[in-house]
Amino acid sequence: MDVTIRRATLDDAHRLALLLQGIGWFEAFKGGNIDESSARTSARLQQCFADASHSVYLAETTGGETAGYGSVHWLPYLFMAGPEGYVSELFVSEIARGQGRGSKAARRHSDRSANARLYAVVPDQLAQP
Repeated sequence: MDVTIRRATLDDAHRLALLLQGIGWFEAFKGGNIDESSARTSARLQQCFADASHSVYLAETTGGETAGYGSVHWLPYLFMAGPEGYVSELFVSEIARGQGRGSKAARRHSDRSANARLYAVVPDQLAQP
């Protein structure tokens, strides 16, 4: 299955809400109305797109299915040549798990300057084999 990673848009809010509902981990998305979840997701995306401090990427299959998404927070430092990015969200849908999609998304090169650095912070319980 081929997957393309692109910047998310406001038009992706419904797709992202469906993914988050399907994961079932988050109280805000459990058993809720999908239209309400989509509206909430759209509002959060608007906040992310308000300035250059966030990037949200959507992974989709060639068939148009949502394979996952990731969110990066960019932090400028006065002592560095470019910003550092921290992957704050990275979720892979059930259809794409176990195929290295999350790793591909984490390595996705942004359109930032060559001096930017990207880090994924993984909680200890997830890092264990």
